[in-house]
Amino acid sequence: MEKAPDSPEVDGAIGLRICRRIRCAMELSLQHTFLHVKEKQSKKERTKSLPPPKSSASWNEAKPSNGLHAYAAYVRRLHEFNPGSGGHPEFCYRPCAYFQSGHCRRLSGCQMCHFYHERVRLDKMQRSWLERLSERELLVTLLVVLEAKSQEGWSSQVFEMEQLVLGRCRVLPADAPTIPPTKQRNLLKALLRMSASQATGCITNCRRFSPVLAGLLEEEVFRQRQHPPFTGAGGFRAG
Repeated sequence: MEKAPDSPEVDGAIGLRICRRIRCAMELSLQHTFLHVKEKQSKKERTKSLPPPKSSASWNEAKPSNGLHAYAAYVRRLHEFNPGSGGHPEFCYRPCAYFQSGHCRRLSGCQMCHFYHERVRLDKMQRSWLERLSERELLVTLLVVLEAKSQEGWSSQVFEMEQLVLGRCRVLPADAPTIPPTKQRNLLKALLRMSASQATGCITNCRRFSPVLAGLLEEEVFRQRQHPPFTGAGGFRAG
C-alpha cells in the first residue's frame, strides 16, 4: 500500500533528509536551553598588511623574565642602537609597537624604544588629581620621583633635573594641600612605577607647571637620550 504524499510518514522522511543536509554544513548543540549554532569556518589566508601574531614573534621569548642576558643579546643581535632607545630605561622614548609585534622596518633609524617596558598609565581620576595640585605640590611630587630614581642608581643622570626643580621650589611659598593624603599616596605610587622621562612629562604637562622650567627639564631629558641604553648585566650603561 503506497503512502499518501501528505501523510506524516512522508513528511517525517523529508524532514529527516533536510536535517541531514543541514548537519553537513553546521553543528547543532543545546547549551543553556538555547540552540547554539556552530558554523564551520573555512581556512582563509592572512591579510598581508596585518602584523604576524605575537606567538610567532621572538619578542616574548626575549623578555627579561626569561633571562636578562638572553634578552640583551637578542636585542643587540637583531638591530643596532636606534635613536629611540637612547637613555633606556629611564629617559628613552615610548616603546615601539611595531617592534613588539616583530616587524619594525626602521630598526636602527626608529625613533621609538626597542626595549621591553612595563605598561603604566594614569587613569582618569589620577589625572584629575594631578591637575588639581598647585605648582609647589607638583614640584615636590617630581622631586620625590627623581629622588627615588637617584636611589635606584641614576643619581648622576637626574642630578641636574633635581637642581632645576629645587631652585624653582625655593622661591614659591608653602601652601595648603589641595587633595587628601590618601589620594596623594595613590598618585605618587603610580608615578613611581613610571620611567623618569614619563613621570616628568606627566607632571610638566599640567597647566600650573612653569613653562620655562618644563622646557629646561625637557632639554635635560633630551641630553640623557643621547647616551646608549642600559640593559643591565651584559648591556650598555648610560655614560
